[in-house]
Amino acid sequence: MNIGAMKTRIEILQPIRTIDGQGGDTVKYTIFKTCWAYFRPIKGSEKFTQDQLENPTDVIAQIRYNLGNEALAEKCRVRFQGKMYRIINMSNLNNDFRTWELTLQKLRVDTDA
Repeated sequence: MNIGAMKTRIEILQPIRTIDGQGGDTVKYTIFKTCWAYFRPIKGSEKFTQDQLENPTDVIAQIRYNLGNEALAEKCRVRFQGKMYRIINMSNLNNDFRTWELTLQKLRVDTDA
């Protein structure tokens, strides 16, 4: 991957779970890392769900970031141009823990969920 192709700034969000004191909990996503990425679509479609048309989009994001001891996990989310994506798969390219390929799926609602 040419480092010059990584022109998109993304935010990796980490879930923070808080207990509400009544037996439940709330999950909020906070910024874990900000890095440069190369995005490319891999799939797009349209379907009806609950009488609404939606178009889930899967993309590949290649990032180059040395996470060190910090954990990048599939429970994290990615925010790109105001849209939220779920991490479906993570691949450590070159086995150097520096270049990652993330398979992402766009969430239906662009909130903290």
